[in-house]
Amino acid sequence: MITIGSEGYKTIAVLLGIALFLSFYALHRARLYSQRLQEKYFKLAATANLYIFEYDIRKDVLHLSQPCAELFGLELHVEDYMEQAKRSKNRHLERAAAYFDAAMARQDGTAQVKIPLADNSIGIFQVSNEFLYDRHNKLECILGMFADVTADFRQQEKLAAKAQVDALTKVYNSGTIRRMLAKAMDEAAAESAALLILDVDRFKAVNDSLGHQTGDRVLQLVARGLKSVLRCTDILGRLGGDEFCIYLAGVPSYAFACEICGRINAAVTAEAERAGISMKITVSIGGTMLRPEDDFEAAYARADISLYEAKKLGRNTFFVGK
Repeated sequence: MITIGSEGYKTIAVLLGIALFLSFYALHRARLYSQRLQEKYFKLAATANLYIFEYDIRKDVLHLSQPCAELFGLELHVEDYMEQAKRSKNRHLERAAAYFDAAMARQDGTAQVKIPLADNSIGIFQVSNEFLYDRHNKLECILGMFADVTADFRQQEKLAAKAQVDALTKVYNSGTIRRMLAKAMDEAAAESAALLILDVDRFKAVNDSLGHQTGDRVLQLVARGLKSVLRCTDILGRLGGDEFCIYLAGVPSYAFACEICGRINAAVTAEAERAGISMKITVSIGGTMLRPEDDFEAAYARADISLYEAKKLGRNTFFVGK
């Protein structure tokens, strides 16, 4: 049996004291390091204009980089965040809470949010986050970032729009108008609507007499005349050549569809006259009232027959079949 004298107990006590001191010292250093690291990456975020936040769950404190704080009109550190978000009368915090809730939600990859900016425009931000756990596998904090992708988003929108629009007339191109009309007919089968197709009377003569450049200008003027008559709910596209297609949504009556056609005839001619085109520019219009069972091809076939009837009537007119 081993016996320990008083000096041995003193040695053990000293060693335990040193070990305890070193443990507390290491913990203190770790906390200092964590704070310094936080300060460093928030300074880096400010330099790089990054919208970074850290939510300390245990302390209920939301730390924000300078750009992130300015984006939401908040202080760099929001104490008692959850409590304040529920009860605060601070309009900035009330507005920001919804965005931070979305940013702190568990995600597969990233998500996008729209955030009002200081100039009253809307910014598109991509949100990503990281969940950090302590050694007991308990959630400790959430790191997140709002990445400003507004410019990229707008560019993608422009590219998408460009792919859908006819380069010459700036109305929907053939593929797009066909898809849109098929979808519109499918979604509004019970709604009263009409399909119109039209072309420029004697367009070949326009090209032969005035040249293809003027012919292109005439097509642009036709599109402008059509836009001046149509409602925002109507859909306009160019099928190709001098042929245009129109979907009239929510048509209250057959007479209303005929009225629109008459206004189109007048608007196109007036547009060309104002532009100084030396030949009189007119269009012939064929239309059909849509039926619940219609698809694009069936409706187009009837409208094409109506267009032929309009031309038989002498052009610069319309014929709408029922």
